[in-house]
This record gives sequence, C-alpha cells and structure tokens, in this order.
Amino acid sequence: MNIDFIREEVAKAANKASLKNCRIVVFGLRASSTNTVGSDLYLGLWYHSHPATGVLTAFQEALEESTHPLPRRSSDVEQG
Repeated sequence: MNIDFIREEVAKAANKASLKNCRIVVFGLRASSTNTVGSDLYLGLWYHSHPATGVLTAFQEALEESTHPLPRRSSDVEQG
C-alpha cells in the first residue's frame, strides 16, 4: 500500500476528529524504491497536551471510516 495514501488518510482522520497539538507518525516496513509499506504498519501519536475527552476515540472512528480501510490484525478484533 502506498505510504502517501496512508498519510493522507491519517491526516483526514485527524482533521475530522479535531486532533491538534500532536505529532502523528506512520511507520512500517517499506519496500526500498516503491514507496509502499507491507502489512506491519504502526501509528505513533505524541501530543504536547492531552487531547480533550473523546477526541482520541473520534480519531480512531474516523480512521475506521477511511475510504480504504486498513487491514486489522486478528488480535485487534474483539471476539464475540
């Protein structure tokens, strides 16, 4: 999957959730010259002051509503 597309989707979700005063980093295994990442993809979030109540949940929900949802690991899916 193209890393630029992933960055755009994360930025859209952050804007939709009004997530501010933070640094969002997407990292994973990248193919050397194709600017793509493999399935091991991680999202890091560092913030200067704790976001308002509900903002991180809204950010997660906005990511899940992405135009091209990212695959989830089986360990992240609730069993029910």
